Amino acid sequence: MLVDGLALLCIWLLTVVGYRLTLHPLSHLPGPWVFCISSIPHWTIVFFGIEPQTLARYHRRYNTRILRIAPNLVSISDPKALETIYVANGGFRKDGRYRNFDVNGQPTIFSAIDKAYRDVRAKAVLPLFAPARIRAAEGGQNVEQYVEKFIARLNGEKSLSATNRVDILDLALRLSMDVMTGYMFDRSYAALDEDSNSAGRSQPNKFSESPWLQAIAAFGYYSMLPPWLFAKALSVHTSLWDPARGASVRRVGQFVKSVVKEEPSATSTYHGRLFAAGATEDEVIGICGGSLFAGTSSTGQTLATILFHLVRQPSIRKRLHQELRESGSTDLQSFPYLKAVVTEGLRLAMTNPAPLTRTVPRGGCHVDGVYLPGGVSVGAAIYVMHHDPEAFPDPFTFRPERWLEVTGERREQCFFPFGLGSRSCIGRNLALGELYGAVAATVNCGVLEGAVTCQEKIVVNGCFNGEVQGHAIEICWTDGR
Repeated sequence: MLVDGLALLCIWLLTVVGYRLTLHPLSHLPGPWVFCISSIPHWTIVFFGIEPQTLARYHRRYNTRILRIAPNLVSISDPKALETIYVANGGFRKDGRYRNFDVNGQPTIFSAIDKAYRDVRAKAVLPLFAPARIRAAEGGQNVEQYVEKFIARLNGEKSLSATNRVDILDLALRLSMDVMTGYMFDRSYAALDEDSNSAGRSQPNKFSESPWLQAIAAFGYYSMLPPWLFAKALSVHTSLWDPARGASVRRVGQFVKSVVKEEPSATSTYHGRLFAAGATEDEVIGICGGSLFAGTSSTGQTLATILFHLVRQPSIRKRLHQELRESGSTDLQSFPYLKAVVTEGLRLAMTNPAPLTRTVPRGGCHVDGVYLPGGVSVGAAIYVMHHDPEAFPDPFTFRPERWLEVTGERREQCFFPFGLGSRSCIGRNLALGELYGAVAATVNCGVLEGAVTCQEKIVVNGCFNGEVQGHAIEICWTDGR
């Protein structure tokens, strides 16, 4: 009986393998055979944080812009296809993977698959992120006050640190947390005011809510799993990697809940606008929590990446300081070289390096002359696009000057740090305001003079939310203080 059962299982497996390699609608596409017959190899590279790097390698190996990376999943490296997938007619629908990014069982503006559901809520908060609204913000919503605290904290850490080592990633994440909470909720989390040496934390000298950021980033490692398996895997991950993560997640959750419950009708706030659009309290809490993570993690990591490269390349810092000193404008985003520095940082920061997957609609579509049937998942990885050597010669080098040079349209097509189309990041103007303000202030105050980096390069795990290995980007000073 057992032998018969094993024989039937082998026959079934061979039949599945044969179908997926020869008769499946995607069998004509190039890709590693082991990826084509099962989703497990793809899940594995996602779990180990090497998905985008692996995709880039296979696109080169097979010399193809359309790569099969799972039985029903395709990676795209053709920038001309981005318009079809993400922009035209609102773009393709997000695939089922995004259900794993719901917060407390509630879809967020980011994770919602239903476009109509998402559009109502996104349109409600979009006016809050208008550039003029951000510049005119006062009180707790004013971004400049948090940048000033960041500079003061950076100077203080430099002078007080016994080892002269400062974790600029930690400070940048604190700044982003305060900017996001202050601007969205009109109540800062006061991350920059927190004592680095407070007792009882799992990571000494770190922002107390770093475990929360790491816990949410862990979603990406398991995001390709079916929802029922995703929940179990994430629970085990959180409990094994750092027991403090659960407590940190609860603290941030309690903060968001308290903000939402206290001022549900404040239409000048993010949550107030959501309530006005008809969202329920549970929905608002979920959306606010998801947005808070997204804005804090991505902007903080980008700022730290830019500062890291400014330390390593004093000539860039010197040129930028000269531009800031000589310009009479108060509009930082009009400064050409500052814009080039920030843009290059956005290209290399790897905050969301993995494919932004979508479902091909009924009727299918053509990409680079190849037909893809409806129901297939398809996506372009920002990592692959941002390191395209044709668009960005010497792609792993931080070189702001490339953005001052006249080139073809391929460079612009390959660059999309905030996503594309109607599903792109709605908080991009707030993120840019923080980045421009913090980079300019840091260079102007001279705190980076005499500094060196404590590592040769930044290594990022290429999960959905790129995560810096070691969770630190440290600099130190060589002036003998």
